[in-house]
Amino acid sequence: MVHHARLLSIWDALSIDPVHSSERSRTGAEAVSSNGSSPRETTEDVGLHRRTRRPVQFSLFYFDGKEGASAGDKYRLLVEGAKFADENGFTAVWTPERHFHEFGGLYPNPAITSAALAMITRQVQIRAGSVVVPLHNNLRVAEEWAAVDNLSHGRVGISFASGWHADDFALAPENYSTRKAKMIAGIDALRRLWRGEVETTTNGLGKTVELRTFPKPVQAELPVWVTCSGNPETFILAGEVGGGVLTHLLGQSLDELREKIALYRQTLARCGHEDAKGTVTLMMHTFIGEHLDEVREKVRRPFCEYLASSIDLIQRQLLNAVNEVGDNGTPWRKQASLRSDRAASTVQTTDLTTKEKEELAAYGFDRYFNTAALFGTPETCLKMVHKLAEIGVDEIACLIDFGVDVDTALDGLIHLNALRKRYQAESDVELIEERPLSDVEQLDLSYWTRQLENSPISNAHSSPAGYRISGPLVVSTELVPQLDQLTARNGVTLFILLLTAFQVLLHRYAGLDDISVGTCFFTGNSTEAATDDELVNTLVLRAQITDDVDFGDLLEQSRGVAVDALAHHHLPFHRLNEHLQTTAASPQAQLFRDAFLFLDSAPSEPVNSESIIDILHTHTGLTGYNSVLAIWRNNDMLSGVFCCNAADHDAEIVERMPAHFQTLLQSVATDSRQPISELALISSEESFQLSSDFNASF
Repeated sequence: MVHHARLLSIWDALSIDPVHSSERSRTGAEAVSSNGSSPRETTEDVGLHRRTRRPVQFSLFYFDGKEGASAGDKYRLLVEGAKFADENGFTAVWTPERHFHEFGGLYPNPAITSAALAMITRQVQIRAGSVVVPLHNNLRVAEEWAAVDNLSHGRVGISFASGWHADDFALAPENYSTRKAKMIAGIDALRRLWRGEVETTTNGLGKTVELRTFPKPVQAELPVWVTCSGNPETFILAGEVGGGVLTHLLGQSLDELREKIALYRQTLARCGHEDAKGTVTLMMHTFIGEHLDEVREKVRRPFCEYLASSIDLIQRQLLNAVNEVGDNGTPWRKQASLRSDRAASTVQTTDLTTKEKEELAAYGFDRYFNTAALFGTPETCLKMVHKLAEIGVDEIACLIDFGVDVDTALDGLIHLNALRKRYQAESDVELIEERPLSDVEQLDLSYWTRQLENSPISNAHSSPAGYRISGPLVVSTELVPQLDQLTARNGVTLFILLLTAFQVLLHRYAGLDDISVGTCFFTGNSTEAATDDELVNTLVLRAQITDDVDFGDLLEQSRGVAVDALAHHHLPFHRLNEHLQTTAASPQAQLFRDAFLFLDSAPSEPVNSESIIDILHTHTGLTGYNSVLAIWRNNDMLSGVFCCNAADHDAEIVERMPAHFQTLLQSVATDSRQPISELALISSEESFQLSSDFNASF
């Protein structure tokens, strides 16, 4: 059995202790900013920054992926997890670059895994964590990732690393001693190639040539992170190059990370980068379940094996590097800021048995479970997420593939998503309570107060009967070109046309003259302020409708309302809703009960009432609706569904809504200058059927 003191010494040498690393740091180099001040001086500023920044985002990160974990289908967790992240509002999916070891061996090239993910996802960002630049030719890296950027329609991002394990450099042994300098030069070269600039190099004939890489990427600038393992100098480097930070809690405590984040943001500001707050992404081992004890037992064995595997890898590197001479001529173990000479000597002379590695991993598990991982339930892990937000973390990259079986890991994503949603809801409340309105937001508030004055604000309710969803709405390929021609003639977008038709439908059904419809997506390619399918905010679009107004005039009215609303979109909807609710008769009042969703692509899964209400709740915080139209375009076809509160609509009416809406669109396409009251709503077939039913009753 490994003696307790020896455990501490070995664990210290391996630099993977999340608890006592602050004690080690006092024996090593202290992080000092370029102007000589300690990052502690600005620690409080980090907390202030958090209250004005967007809440912490959640992503998935893959790193382990042992060959035997899912024999025959080794990438199922990657594929299914990425689909889940894409469908449920996660920010990104990260895959690493690993070589020559079972630990992470499924991921030798993140460009390949990212290209695969690009073809099965629609919205989630696809990122490399990391590309080890010194192992590769810059031209090749630029080509690969520009191709992935095109396959994903502009969703890639790359975290760059210098590499650390000597065996990896079998791919480029000449670059090992200068790997950090190679990484810095590589970041600059790849940014220039990404912008379309040339690289001067030598071809096969020894001739100097200037080369430009293809294909041209979708994004004008390459989103860049720098992988920081804990060395304060790397955090400074990330700030100097204006990239984000990708880091972890191996070898650093939360207090240390807070200081390094402050140091990073000091450097960003000192170097004059536009985003002086940057982006800090923290990798954390993650498994969320329903009961804490069950979670502990499910992750104990796989995580201990995971730690044992990493111990073997790190020990091999330490033994290789003890006598290595760095760029400045100083032995490696003298340069390591978080390792003492005594600890390095311990590892050098330690030949750990399998049993000792298991004991060492078990010792580490208990320390990790409570201090450096998202292991638990949504309730128990919420405190950790808020703490990470306080120290300045922008994104948690949830490392889910550390050995838990695939089905269990995928089930855990459901609870992880519950944690994400709960944190998001609490963060919205905090922002409302803590952050004062900016000058622009104050102007927007004045506009919306006038715009929505005396508007019909109704009480939200979710009927015990829930919601009814209609059969699919399918606008024929013959009608869609006619609608496109109508929008071109009237100088409006398809979004405005469909929204106006929806408002007319509500007017005809309920006889309402003052209709407020909420929308989360705005298409504004006919205005100067927006582009197609741009998600700007939740907007309340109010229409005054009378029977004698013709549809063309109503289109113009809708266009003006939408353009004005877009110009005043800076105020978050939840703050507007809270402010205007103070004048409402009921605390349950909300600004709109009808909603229109113009989705930017066809949903990857069948749409149901729960998914529609979930989309709205995510963007608005509201829960009670009268009716919702969700519609999307797929080439020359429009598709959609109606979702209606069962307390307000019987099943027969809901089922007829798609046909009524299509008949209305056909009538508008035939003559857009008709008065609202004369637009057809019932098709000739339905009219005949109603007449037959009526006659049959006598």
